[in-house]
Amino acid sequence: MLIKYFNPANFLLLGSCLLAIGIPCDGFIRGFENAGLISILLSSILNYRNFRKENLLNPINIVLAALFLLCVFGYLYTSNIEELNRKTALKVLLILFPIAFSCAPPITPRVKRISFLLFLFTTMIISWLTCIDY
Repeated sequence: MLIKYFNPANFLLLGSCLLAIGIPCDGFIRGFENAGLISILLSSILNYRNFRKENLLNPINIVLAALFLLCVFGYLYTSNIEELNRKTALKVLLILFPIAFSCAPPITPRVKRISFLLFLFTTMIISWLTCIDY
């Protein structure tokens, strides 16, 4: 019964929706971004048979890895190691996203539409709350 829900496409949809909520948010709700990445990683694990090494070399994956390496190179010239440790820990996600998306199933138009609408709705709610606060 539950096996039909434990498929890569469902976890990709869940992860995309959680990312769409977590990206525009700050504070506690930002944890949705990490939960979304974990869900997409789980989708990739379930879809491991379709893994191709060529996907890791996509230009966007190389850019994300280069951004992470910029943080690591910061250790050569920083005077505040604690702050750089904190920032580098936040950037570890830049390494996990290429791994997750290179193994994940293809993103369907339905997943794109739902994620985009959730992102717009979340951003709209945040802007309304910001306007009310000011």
